[in-house]
Amino acid sequence: ILEEDPAKRRMDFMVKHAWLPPRPLAPKGPGYDHLPYHRNHLHSLDSPLLTFEQKKPRRPRTIFSASQLLELEERFRYQKYLSTAERSCLAFTLGLSEEQVKVWFQNRRSKWKKGEKRNEIKEETVEQKTLTEFE
Repeated sequence: ILEEDPAKRRMDFMVKHAWLPPRPLAPKGPGYDHLPYHRNHLHSLDSPLLTFEQKKPRRPRTIFSASQLLELEERFRYQKYLSTAERSCLAFTLGLSEEQVKVWFQNRRSKWKKGEKRNEIKEETVEQKTLTEFE
């Protein structure tokens, strides 16, 4: 008779009885693979082992129309941040949700800041070249 692995038996028991031990801060290395709180699982009171594949499906990516993008970009050009009321009004005007407008502005600010950093680096490089030419 083949004996079952004790670690597997322990895990089967924990899963069957929905018992989860305290989660360590950062489980790493060998020996953690058999535990129910392996990195591919999430804790949930309803379902003790919820894998990433079983999560609620993500909302599909929003495809903005050309007119929506034009209006969003125009508004961003003179206003980098919107108040809740402004966001609500803009969302209603464009036929979008407030969440979509909020995320669009967050992403656009991130893109803008990256561009600003690139411009600063280019300006510093030009200044350094200019200084070395006159030396």
